Amino acid sequence: MIASARKQTFDMIYFFAVGGACNVDPRISKSILYIYSLDKYHHQTNNYTGSERENIELFFRHFKQKIRDEIEKYDCDNKALLEKLYS
Repeated sequence: MIASARKQTFDMIYFFAVGGACNVDPRISKSILYIYSLDKYHHQTNNYTGSERENIELFFRHFKQKIRDEIEKYDCDNKALLEKLYS
């Protein structure tokens, strides 16, 4: 992992997540807040308008919340996973 030795940027984190989501469970790809979204009139909205740090925090906050929402649909008893998600 060469990237782990460098300071990770929002772009590195985002593109790694999107690339990984293409090859795993579709619920993961639904958990990503994509750079752009479309409203009901198909107008494009930029979801990441803050600083590098704010964008990274927004990405992870959104991702963790969507994963929490998905896990709540199941009877998950993995205490380590639940503690990590809700900490």
